[in-house]
Formats: sequence, C-alpha cells, structure tokens
Amino acid sequence: MSFLLTLLQPDYEENPERALIGSAANIVQIGEFQLLQLAYFEWYDHDMSDDITHCVFHAYMVDGQVPHWAKKYAQKVVDADVAGTIDINHEYFHSYDQESHDFTNTGIRQFVIASSVIAALFAGGLVLSHYSAQEGSSVLPPYFDKRNFDIKKTSPVKKFLCASVVT
Repeated sequence: MSFLLTLLQPDYEENPERALIGSAANIVQIGEFQLLQLAYFEWYDHDMSDDITHCVFHAYMVDGQVPHWAKKYAQKVVDADVAGTIDINHEYFHSYDQESHDFTNTGIRQFVIASSVIAALFAGGLVLSHYSAQEGSSVLPPYFDKRNFDIKKTSPVKKFLCASVVT
C-alpha cells in the first residue's frame, strides 16, 4: 500500500519524523542529508567526521531513525517558514552544496589538451592510412587493385602460333 502511495505522492513519508526532515529540506531547497549536516553543525558546533557521517547516514537512510537534534532543527526551519522569517537563499543553508565552492577553472585548458590529443590521433591515422594504402582501381568491393589487372605480355612466338591456329 505504501508503494502505491509513494507512486501517487512522491513526497509521502510514513514516518512523521522523517516527513518533518523532508519538509524542512524542501523549504530551504536542499537535500535531507544536507539538512542533517546543518543540524549537526548547529547542535555540536563542528562538522561531522567521516565516522559520524557514516553512522548518521546509515541510521537515517537505512534504519529510519531521526536524531533528536535533527528534529529540533527541522522544526525550527518549519516554524521560521510559517513565520516568514527565513531566507532560503542564505549561504548558510547552501554551505554543503557543490556549486557554492570555488574551484579553479581549468576547463578551458583541459578542453584544449583533449582536443589536441584527439586531433593528433586523427592526423596520425590519416598519415598512416595514406602511406599504408596501395593504389586501388576500384572504389567498391571487392577492391581490386592494379596487380589483379596486369596483362601479361605474350611472346611473339605464342602470338604467331595462336594466330595460325585461329586461321
């Protein structure tokens, strides 16, 4: 039954605590786990270590357990949305987004290098095929070449014998 409800209503959640986390994440337009990361940071005043991240992820996503600090944080976000005092575009909510970090722009350099390698391979293939191909006289299969059409010259004696036999 819950499968059908999920198909009909994708944001349907049986667990009300997880539904609270999901609605708070939808309000600030981030993922549920990002909301858990923000809640952890606000509660403990430091980021999650890798071990804690694994434990929280497993507990929330697999076991369906919602930590108490996450429930309080999600309720705070929902209450702020109801009151109209939340700025969903504030950088605090998007501090764990990939797009918010500044990366060195090496895209053009990588594109030029990749394009140069591809062009060099293509040019090398053309040169190699030019020197390895033999002169052909046929464009379509079976691809005969001039060696197949070489006419063997007959000796004058054979010509004379053939002409005498024919006449």
